[in-house]
Order: sequence, then C-alpha cells, then structure tokens
Amino acid sequence: MKEIDEKVLYDLGISRRVERGQSAPITNCYHFCSDGTKAEVLFRCHDDYVYAMNRLAVLVQEHDVLLLAFCLMDNHFHIVLYGLEEVCRDFIREFVRCLGIALSKRGGDEAIADVSAVSFKSITDSLYLKTVICYVLRNPPVGHLAYSAWFYPYSSCSLLFPSSLQGCEWCAPRWMDMSQSESLCDLSYEQRRMIGRGAEKVPRNWRTMDGMILPSHYVAASLVEKIFVTPRAYHYFMSSCRDKDMDEQMESFSSLSIPDKEMRVHRDTLLKGLFPGQTLRQLSVSERVSLARKLKSQYGCPTKQIARLVGLPAPQLDRLL
Repeated sequence: MKEIDEKVLYDLGISRRVERGQSAPITNCYHFCSDGTKAEVLFRCHDDYVYAMNRLAVLVQEHDVLLLAFCLMDNHFHIVLYGLEEVCRDFIREFVRCLGIALSKRGGDEAIADVSAVSFKSITDSLYLKTVICYVLRNPPVGHLAYSAWFYPYSSCSLLFPSSLQGCEWCAPRWMDMSQSESLCDLSYEQRRMIGRGAEKVPRNWRTMDGMILPSHYVAASLVEKIFVTPRAYHYFMSSCRDKDMDEQMESFSSLSIPDKEMRVHRDTLLKGLFPGQTLRQLSVSERVSLARKLKSQYGCPTKQIARLVGLPAPQLDRLL
C-alpha cells in the first residue's frame, strides 16, 4: 500500500495553490469500470461481494496504490485508484483474474475474466475527481437498488464524513460497527483461510467481521475527505453530480488491453478449437480473418494487436472486422 506523503497530496491537488473557483490539476489518478453487459450477474450473493472486497484489501496491500473509492454492483464494478498507471492497470488485471477464477469455480459467467471488459480513464483535474468519486458512490440508488448511497454495504461511501450522518447508524452497513469486529490475529487458521488467498499478507491488526476485512483499513477515506475538504462540499457533489453528464464522459474511456504475451496464449487456444491440427502459418487468409473475428468478439482487442497476432496487415484487417 502506498504511503500518503507530500507527493500524493500534490498529485491529487490537495496541496496545490489555485485561484478561488479554479480546478487544480491531478496526476496519477484513474477511474476503472467493468462492462455490465459482459456478465448478466457478476455478484450473486453476499458471499460473492465479500470475496471481491477481500480481494481488494489484499491487492491494495500488494500494490503501490491508494484505493480512493469503489462500488460493487451486481453486474459491474467501479474503482478509483491513485498510483502509477501501469501499477494501477496491474492491480485491476489481477482483481479481474481473481473474479474470473471465482466465477468459473462457482459456475458463473466467465466473461469478466477478460480484461477487455474493463475500461479506464485518467482523471486530470480536481473538479472531475470529485465528480467521478460521487458518480461511483451514487451507483446503487441510480441503479434503483433499495439503498441510499451512504448505506450501501458494498461501496466505500459510508466511510466518508461518518459524523455528518449521526442518528442514522441503524441503517448503516453492519461492518461500520467496530464493536462487533475481531482482529485477524484472534482468528483461527480456518477462519483466516475462509477470508481468502493472500490474507496472510495483510496486517494482523486489521479487523474483520463475518469473514470480511473492514474497508476502513484499505480505503484511503481520510485522504478522500481532504479532497472534498468539508462534509458540506461532499454532500453538495453527491447531490449535484449529473449521471447523464458522466455517462457522456465515459464514452471516451479506453479499454484495458491484454498484453500480447497473454493474448498469444488465448489465440493458440482459439486456433486449436477452430482449426484442429493446424498452425498459424498453415492458415489461409480467410481462416486468419475468421480467427481475427473470434479474437475481436471474445476479447475486444484493438485491430492493430489482432493484426500482429494473426499476421495480417492492420489496414486491410480493419476493413474486414
């Protein structure tokens, strides 16, 4: 997990001097979201959400990143990270890979195992950062779930300015009540194993509840509060964030690409299924185009990458795809 230092505060616009009413520039901050059309149901039950949240906890510990916000919906997820771009991309690739393995073991839709189903956008100014965070956290009520954004149990929303919601503790996520939690060091080996692979990598003083690592340990909530400065500003952005405007912004998202080395493995698997007994060199042009279409439909790779994988000129392949 990345330490919060002066560089982090500067990169996130917190310590930058800007004119009143102006937006500060932001660097090394990214919004990742999965494609909800790729999996009809990604998280089917409470245990699926807990598994995913525990994976976030472990991955935050393993990567030099800060998790600023997250929201897990039943068929997609949103994650806002601070860190170097390649480190953040590795974080998401590993998260998606773990979800894919878990879904395949439970007989679920494996589409999410394809990282082309995840898109990302660089966040470049403080106004947009505040808007993105609120857009992510507002997903549950916008998706017509029976929750206020502040009390949805599978997001980081309730961690921000909790004192401003006094009197509403009865409807807050159960994991907000620290008195019912227990330290990892007090758990048995079997209980720690139930939390999931990599649990031994998180600090033993972190606390859990019903097998869930408390989000307060791995979400940089105090840093996000500094971004908004006051509860009033946070609630203003939560109430004024226009989802239509954000949806238009998200159309410019870039796809999280799969490295060529990994794609060659997928290509060879498809090749064996489509043209048994043949190597890539033995394929005709029409057969290579068929393989290219399969790669495009299943993995959503850029045309230039597919051209490299099937050995065809990119301009001509682009017209055929």
